Amino acid sequence: MTEIPTWWLVVSALYFLFGTGAMLAMILLMAKLIKVVADIQPQIKATAERVEEVSRKVDALADSVKHTVDDVGGRARGIMGTLEGVVGKVGKVPWIGNVLVALKVAKAVMDVVQAQKTTRGAQPKPETPAKALPKPK
Repeated sequence: MTEIPTWWLVVSALYFLFGTGAMLAMILLMAKLIKVVADIQPQIKATAERVEEVSRKVDALADSVKHTVDDVGGRARGIMGTLEGVVGKVGKVPWIGNVLVALKVAKAVMDVVQAQKTTRGAQPKPETPAKALPKPK
C-alpha cells in the first residue's frame, strides 16, 4: 500500500480550516445582512407610502391643469372667433380703422401732456445759502 505524503495532509488540513473559517464568516455576514434588511424594511415601506401619496397628488394636479387648459383653450378660441369677426367687420368699414388710429394717437398725446404736467410740478426748489454761525462771545 502507498503511503499519503505528509505535505498532502498539511495542505488538506489547511484547506479544510480555511474553508470552515470562510463558511463561518459567510454565515455571520448573512445573519448581519438579514438584521440590516429587517431594520431597513419599515423605512422602505414608509418611503413607498410617501411616493404613492405624492403620485396621487401629482395625478390630481395634472387633471386640474388639464381641465384648466381645456377651459382656457375654449375661452381663447371664443375670443379669437370674436376678434376675427370684429376684424372682418373693420375690414368692410375702412373708416372705423382710421377712427381707432386717431383715438390711439389722441391717447398718446394726452399721456405726453400729462407727463409734462407732472414733471413741471416735480422740479426741485433752488437751494438757499447756508447762514453763518453766530460768533462766540
